[in-house]
Amino acid sequence: MIMGRAVILASLLLIDPLRCFAVTIDLGLILNYTANNPYIDRSGNSNNLSNLTSGISLTSNQRGETNGAIRFSSDSDFVTSTSNIGITGNDVYSYSFWIKFNNPINEENRNVLSFGGNFQSTNGNAASFVINNMAIASWGGWADVGVSNSDILWDNWNHFAFIYDGSLNTSKFFLNGNNLGNIWLGSGNLTSTHSLDDSVLTLGFISNAFTGVGGSAISDVRLYNRDLSEAEVNEIYIIEAPEPSALSLLVVGLGVVLRRRRRTV
Repeated sequence: MIMGRAVILASLLLIDPLRCFAVTIDLGLILNYTANNPYIDRSGNSNNLSNLTSGISLTSNQRGETNGAIRFSSDSDFVTSTSNIGITGNDVYSYSFWIKFNNPINEENRNVLSFGGNFQSTNGNAASFVINNMAIASWGGWADVGVSNSDILWDNWNHFAFIYDGSLNTSKFFLNGNNLGNIWLGSGNLTSTHSLDDSVLTLGFISNAFTGVGGSAISDVRLYNRDLSEAEVNEIYIIEAPEPSALSLLVVGLGVVLRRRRRTV
């Protein structure tokens, strides 16, 4: 019986790995830019990306899908959503994305995505995912939180996620499905909560705030109006990962089944 289940599991994973996962990761999804032509919002909310600078183009994503990722040729390039995303005040939210750099990363803060209002305000008016060669952070109008991390291989595809549950003190950062923990709060913070203005979503350069992510490619951007669980973040990572990860999952799963079978013999 156990061996029969292993064969069924192998068949399902080889035919369609996504069938083996729950559908809860679609709940609360506001935006989803993925697959061929990632300018199109796949969440069903028709909030496409429209405002493009001249250096924006399409390239292959982490799964090797042609035109599955958005490429930024310079630090001044950006792209924005068609309309406001509907996250305001101290709304709970989560987002995730994949990114790969072709150029070296240094200590300069570079904006990946952002929404909200004035970054110079003092009430947590904005939310921006910022990276440099030593840390990743969410910056937002004197309401900042981050994680120190100098071991990221930026010229590889990496999956990031950030979860805001109503307080910066309990927010979470994830790298390739793993909770990074040990967050730090901005030394100049004046608040631990957001007071966001409803706005568009911006990927890349933010005027008067942060430079963009020139030389990078971004794919599979997801934005939610709820806080994802750690299990859901890991699920998204597995579903969106390059094909070898799916095959590794199959091998691990079959290995566990076979080990259990040997113990019962």
